[in-house]
Amino acid sequence: MRIFLSALILFTIFILPKEASAGAWTVPKGGWYLELYNKYYWHNSQFNADGDKTRWGYGGRYTEWMSELKAEYGITDKFNLLASIPYKHAIWSDHFNHDVSSDVGDSWVKAKYRFFDETTMPFVFSGQAGLRIHGPYDPHDSPALGYHEMAGEARLIASKSFSILPSYGGVEVAYRPRGKKPANEIPYFLEYGYYPTNWAMFKGTLDGVKAIRGTGIKEDYTKWTASIILSLRGTFGTFRKKDLEEEAMEEAEIGWPAVLWWLKKYIREIELGYGNTFIGKNASAGSEIFFKATNQF
Repeated sequence: MRIFLSALILFTIFILPKEASAGAWTVPKGGWYLELYNKYYWHNSQFNADGDKTRWGYGGRYTEWMSELKAEYGITDKFNLLASIPYKHAIWSDHFNHDVSSDVGDSWVKAKYRFFDETTMPFVFSGQAGLRIHGPYDPHDSPALGYHEMAGEARLIASKSFSILPSYGGVEVAYRPRGKKPANEIPYFLEYGYYPTNWAMFKGTLDGVKAIRGTGIKEDYTKWTASIILSLRGTFGTFRKKDLEEEAMEEAEIGWPAVLWWLKKYIREIELGYGNTFIGKNASAGSEIFFKATNQF
């Protein structure tokens, strides 16, 4: 597995020839990127300490609705500040119980600096540091919405756009020290997006965490996601050129019905996808459906 991931990381950075709204790219000075992320997540199985998948006893099933607001602001063209705050509604049910919890979850504040881009190097490279702040929820509630812990993170991000094949790829690797029972972690994330037109993109990701032995309770997992993204302004491949976006908006004001014009003005992209956790240890074997709406100005 480690050899496969290492090879995939190298392939993603150097071989795969868009512009991403996240990744290593940054928002220009004075600009904003906003995202409303919504997820429905469920599981009735878990991966045990040996990585074997087993069903929860007594017909146990967990479901969760989460809405998360994410924001990124450009202090300079290369230096951005980021923040995210989620709200969760979780349900655990089995033959004997039906428990419900709702509250604000763990939030993140982060800073990202872009060291270089594709004008001087084959890919865009950024560093990011963040702090996770626990929400006001009670960690003793059932189901628990988190460990009520503080955590830090240092992350390296590399992304690359491709002109011959209209697509982009990215890889992220981080170190995350955690404050309580769970072990410190090495999160990793890989993504690839292909857009055959300037308004539709197909994206796949691998998103996982590798716990560091000897630092606490190990919780490993890897999930895949597949999604379709629609650019309501038809700007895939324009690399955030403001004049092209404004030109697209002028055309929309003339030719689109009022409702569609409003959507194009206030929503840049929408994304719908599915994900599944297929590898893990001491982790839930869950599935998810997610929806995103984003804007940049």
